[in-house]
Amino acid sequence: MHLLFLGVFALTVWSLGENLLLLLACLSLGGVGVAYGLARRNVRGLAVLRRLPARARVGRPTPIGYQVARGRGPPAVGLRLSECEPRGLRPAPADLELGPVPGGGSVGAALAVTFPRRGRHRLGAVEVASRYPFGLFEARVQVPLPDETLVLPREGRATLRLREHLRGPRHRARAAAHTRGAEELYGVQEFRPGDDPRRLHWKSSARRGVLVRTQWRAEPGRELLVVLGPGRGPPAAFERAVSVAATVLRECRGLGLPAHLVLGDGQDRPVGRAPPPPAAPLARLALVRPRRGRQPLRAARARLGGPRPPAVLWVATGPEPRVARALRVAGAVVTVLRADQPGIRRYVRGLS
Repeated sequence: MHLLFLGVFALTVWSLGENLLLLLACLSLGGVGVAYGLARRNVRGLAVLRRLPARARVGRPTPIGYQVARGRGPPAVGLRLSECEPRGLRPAPADLELGPVPGGGSVGAALAVTFPRRGRHRLGAVEVASRYPFGLFEARVQVPLPDETLVLPREGRATLRLREHLRGPRHRARAAAHTRGAEELYGVQEFRPGDDPRRLHWKSSARRGVLVRTQWRAEPGRELLVVLGPGRGPPAAFERAVSVAATVLRECRGLGLPAHLVLGDGQDRPVGRAPPPPAAPLARLALVRPRRGRQPLRAARARLGGPRPPAVLWVATGPEPRVARALRVAGAVVTVLRADQPGIRRYVRGLS
């Protein structure tokens, strides 16, 4: 726009024969051209590196780092960096003001964004702009950076009621070992320094003439299947169900309980195979969609059977009366959590 205005002005002055004004117009035109060339040179030869974490979580700030480098030449000053496609980020990334980038050196910058939904998020190119040196022109350059991150589902806070439910028989057996008689457990053994005095069995100690304590073993915990229902209901209820399942899996890891995720999408761990990596269940929850051909009931029934069938915790988004009956017939202990009802707060809190 500046060049066009000065060009028209110089042409008008030349046609009128005003030499002094023509000289002034030519000098202005030359100055604007130099400013345009310097602005373009200031952003030329820049390389940008984005550091995007491979994993993020819904609702938590995710740091994104940038490194802007310049090759040989004068330093680049007055730079602003921005994301070209900030869709899906909250808040939308503002322009980052960068310090001078020396020739042959680099400068770093960072911002924190929050992803509002789970799944794969792709960020496109970044743009570096500058109005140096005179502010007449804004020179821009786009650097393609096809980075991707996997946003894991939101997790809530497990309540004491949920923890007690997950511990189940193993926790009750451990508590009973402190109060019940030794003959009802696994026997007694000689008391040694460092043993818990609460486990002393006084009747056996008096009969034998030496201090003995109860010998017990906690009942081994059953495998827990965390099953996400097919998702019949509004999308908000399904997202709450995904968050409930993620919270249960995290709590089971913290308690050291064997738990496996069942989605019925053909990727469930077959019986007898080694368990998947710890991050695999959450990654699957990040990509799961309601229904979409999933058959969680069939997949859960395939894992039942045997002398010690696993317990089942079914996370539903609506009434599913046939689920409990179908799984109990196979011998499983079934608990159904309705993510669409206010009562879910008795087990998981902190979900929107």
